Amino acid sequence: MSYDPVARTNSDKALGYARQALAIASSVASAALEWTVISADHLATAGESLSVDTSSGPVTVTLPADGGAISLRDNAGTWDVHPVTVAGNGVLISGAPTLACDIAGYQIDFAQVAGGWRYVLTFLYGGAA
Repeated sequence: MSYDPVARTNSDKALGYARQALAIASSVASAALEWTVISADHLATAGESLSVDTSSGPVTVTLPADGGAISLRDNAGTWDVHPVTVAGNGVLISGAPTLACDIAGYQIDFAQVAGGWRYVLTFLYGGAA
């Protein structure tokens, strides 16, 4: 059996991403899951769980500068019509300053880890009828 440094590097990267996903899930699970409905731009605080209603128009959620875990969900199923923009507040979200959430029926859990904000998508349902 030969040693393949490229395969080893990719394997290590995959393991690192899996560890980050587990850290996000763990951070979110420990946060209070009382959902607050918002329909206007919002500066999130660590531990918030926000049901973002975009039925009246797009909404921007700004993540806290001091990190933590945040959950957003599309209970109204309207993110595909009026998207949510998530702003990193000076910290990159998976390498970008913002994230456009333009698909209906999802929950997005964010956690700040070394290197910036990371997120996990969870499918809730097929969106608005």
